[in-house]
Amino acid sequence: MKDKNIIRIGITREEAAAYLGISKPSLDRLVKRGFLTPCRALRKPIFTREQLDRFLQEQTEGGIK
Repeated sequence: MKDKNIIRIGITREEAAAYLGISKPSLDRLVKRGFLTPCRALRKPIFTREQLDRFLQEQTEGGIK
């Protein structure tokens, strides 16, 4: 049973791609290049919004190299 009062800090690959406004393959490339590191403790990779926000902030300041 899902508790609607719980705030999720982890989001799925699909949600992370949508959050960044990119495709899932683009997200996978960012992971492969080391720009993002999902938690892999479970079957599916989980990203935090904090990590995605930090990534966006870093890229607007300096751009992807």
